Amino acid sequence: MYVDWERQFGMHGVKASLWGDTRTILNNYDLPMIPSNIGQKVEYNYDNKYFAQAAVTESYYNRYDNGRRWGTFWAVSGGWRISNEAFLRDVSFLDDLKVRVGYGVTGNQSGIGEYKSAMLMGTGGGAYFDSESNSWKQSYGVTQNPNPDLKWESTAQTNVGVDMFLFNRLNLTFDWYLKKTSDLLYTYQVPNPPYLYSNILANVGDLTNKGVGLTLGANLINHKDFTWDANLTLAHNKQTINSCWQMMEKTRSWVTPNQN
Repeated sequence: MYVDWERQFGMHGVKASLWGDTRTILNNYDLPMIPSNIGQKVEYNYDNKYFAQAAVTESYYNRYDNGRRWGTFWAVSGGWRISNEAFLRDVSFLDDLKVRVGYGVTGNQSGIGEYKSAMLMGTGGGAYFDSESNSWKQSYGVTQNPNPDLKWESTAQTNVGVDMFLFNRLNLTFDWYLKKTSDLLYTYQVPNPPYLYSNILANVGDLTNKGVGLTLGANLINHKDFTWDANLTLAHNKQTINSCWQMMEKTRSWVTPNQN
């Protein structure tokens, strides 16, 4: 489902969108993994100079335990097209100049497959059962520890950028960003016993990425029969692991299910 509504009121422009995919809500662990999303977005611009946008998405994923399947993610942003201001209209070499800023939170569930929050059983080796009949029996055991606290990873990002177009041939884009990811999904080793299996999947870490990116482009040749564009991209990123042990300590305190 996707619905758009758009209106222009003089110098004010408003656009609203609504979308949704609710197929997964009716699913259970026996049906395919199809994430669902219900979202709304509102965009506003004034005189093609000032821009604002806000969006909210409710995402559902049926591989988490009940109570943790829905995640709320949102974003806001704004922009200013400075080149449309009166004090820059006579600058002939400046075709476009825009500054923008945004902040948003997104979710990730790519580390979650089927039944990852449940305890699973599987076959093991054979066991000698009866010396008289010389028979062996198939053994069964735990192949995955339960984790009822599994939830969405979330990433909060701030972005500031500048877009510029000069001489009808040169374009420049600069971005600075700060991205903080929380509740990273990771499989790590646990003691066995008290756990029934040797590793567990949990939300165990937080990390930060920050950096800058610069893209330069030029239309070097633009003839009827031949066009030559050149682009150069430079980027720098610094990643810092802020924490990864707090959730591990929490999971070590869980009560291990009775083996009987």
